[in-house]
Amino acid sequence: MPESMTGVFKQFFSAIDGVVGNEANYQAAMAHYLNGRFDSPVLREFVDKRAGRGGIDVAVTSASGNELTHAFEIKGGAYGNRNALRDTFDSTGYCKDFDKLARLDDPSCQCWMIAVDALELGRGMSAKALQGAVQHARERKMGLAYYALGEETAELILIDGQAVRIPVIQNMNQFIPYKAVRPTLTERPLLAALFATSGDGYAKEADIVGALYSGLLDKRCSAKQMSLETYFGFAPGSRMQQRPDLCVYEPTINGRFNLYPHGDRKKSNDVPKLENIRAFIEVKGSKTLASKRDDTLMKIYLGDLEKIALWKVVITGAAKEHGVRVNCDYLFIAIDHRTKPLSEDGLAVLLKSAQQQGIIAHYLHCPAR
Repeated sequence: MPESMTGVFKQFFSAIDGVVGNEANYQAAMAHYLNGRFDSPVLREFVDKRAGRGGIDVAVTSASGNELTHAFEIKGGAYGNRNALRDTFDSTGYCKDFDKLARLDDPSCQCWMIAVDALELGRGMSAKALQGAVQHARERKMGLAYYALGEETAELILIDGQAVRIPVIQNMNQFIPYKAVRPTLTERPLLAALFATSGDGYAKEADIVGALYSGLLDKRCSAKQMSLETYFGFAPGSRMQQRPDLCVYEPTINGRFNLYPHGDRKKSNDVPKLENIRAFIEVKGSKTLASKRDDTLMKIYLGDLEKIALWKVVITGAAKEHGVRVNCDYLFIAIDHRTKPLSEDGLAVLLKSAQQQGIIAHYLHCPAR
């Protein structure tokens, strides 16, 4: 197994140790550590027709971006009050994404199944199921990486079927107060620097969120104080659909991004989230917007500002109900990959609308090269 991949898994599992929430947290962290080892593009939700509907969670492509060299499916986190592994792996250790990866049928591409077991919610994979997953991986000649949060080692099944255990460094996460990273989010030049290497543009908004997440990790934020696609019990509308792209908290949140502590529906993690949330962030700017006219783009941007404003009202109301004081920045980040930037009049309307609603808006014109 290449030392670079060994290092990726050691860093990844150490960084996400204790993080319980949406699976997207693990995807973004994995992409970050892969970026640190590969010079070629690393993308989330990568679409490959061979894999069928739905994207590959994390993919490494060739330097040209035309060939897939590594494909990763990541399972874990919390589904409501349940350990997600219970719903994605059956009692024999089978997960349908084994076959999704197998459909790539490409000897030049390393395929990996990654399972993160959130022990806080009860072990999601029994010893029997894990052994079955090992067999499923070996039969398909792909790798398997399994880590139960809090344990000292993780188990890897290499592409050649060999079993290896790697150490997981406990408490590797760095913790810094939000005030130390706030300028990066609120001051435009510092934020723009995080997106300076966008190349041909971000294929999906997940890549923009990933770039922001990765940049904040480089600024010494911890994976245990940043959460993607966070579920809140008081979310507006459908709780499954209304989720902020990224939230940044004070370190004391300690990775508790799931709805219910220890899976107990009689309890809630809403209060610690409200007490510790410092930044609520929505982004916009995938390649699909590169062909939009100014008026269409403005409708999309203003719609996102309305969404954030609604969240602001809902968060304020929930905080009042729970007797919690909230101190949170609400941010909208727009990445525009079009050749020509938004008109001056359009930008003025966008910034004024954001200011009136107490939202910090950043518009960054990053034309694709």
